[in-house]
Amino acid sequence: MDSTDTTPHPRALPESIPGTLIDPPQKGRGDLVRTLDGKVAVAGVGYRAFHRFTKARATVLAAGTTYYVFLALFAVVVFAYGLAATLGADRIADTVTEYLGEAFPGLIGEDGIDPEQLEAAGQTTSIVGLVILLYSGSGAVAATASSMHMLYGAPQDPRNYVWNRVRYLLWLLLIAPLIVVSYVPSTFVTAFLDPLIERLGLEGTGVRPVIVVLSLVVTYALNFLIVVLLLRNFGGIRPHRRALAIGAAAGALVFEILKYAANLIIQNSLDNPAYGTFAIPIAVLLLLYLQTITLYGSASLTAAVARHSVGALPGEPLTAEQF
Repeated sequence: MDSTDTTPHPRALPESIPGTLIDPPQKGRGDLVRTLDGKVAVAGVGYRAFHRFTKARATVLAAGTTYYVFLALFAVVVFAYGLAATLGADRIADTVTEYLGEAFPGLIGEDGIDPEQLEAAGQTTSIVGLVILLYSGSGAVAATASSMHMLYGAPQDPRNYVWNRVRYLLWLLLIAPLIVVSYVPSTFVTAFLDPLIERLGLEGTGVRPVIVVLSLVVTYALNFLIVVLLLRNFGGIRPHRRALAIGAAAGALVFEILKYAANLIIQNSLDNPAYGTFAIPIAVLLLLYLQTITLYGSASLTAAVARHSVGALPGEPLTAEQF
């Protein structure tokens, strides 16, 4: 941000209406934060992040974003299977099934949706599916950007609506493949290293654990890159490097934990008789919601670190020197 820009950012919430205030007065947080900063700096940052997360109603923002992501997910799946069936490319369908199995265990297959039904639906609704994909895909990115603007306390994006939708689709084309690949790094690492191991005659020499560790490192690096792209470009304000690195590192770690928890969440949903045939969609919806919450939590942490670094208290406007 331009250091000469002294214009205060608008409040995250709309302006108050005339009338009589009936809620108790807001509690002062300055003394508490100063105390936390003086004792344990991490506690001060944590309180700032929690305050921003709750004040921006990040859980509500995440619920709205999840709707578009959930809609886009199934639109992508149907369109991909329909395209594969139309082109007679069974390998594409198999790849989609493999990736979905890694991301959402049980979504496709015996307990989930029949791939043949998806191919049939995709062939008959390919144009409609494309329209829904464009709408929901750009809507998911738009919801993310709008929420990030609020979490960062940035003004609303003034760009033209149509141009913004085009931008969002371009961002989707960049980030979506990274997200897909982040679920199956072991496939790419193995495909790259197996021929090399065989050529060097290193089979059975304990190289496999190294491949597992390397896969974990690649997965975390991809998670980190994805979160950095989102935190850096979607909030209307570009955070400083230290705040960005800390927020992205924490978010990437939680994303990885959620990937390992996905199987447990989906299995528990399948075992719950109350969900019935809706078990898989409910489990997928919950996972997407948790992932969105993670992103917005990372944004709140990034904002907290950025404000802590200049000594800004919650609710306190920044001075020209603090920008």
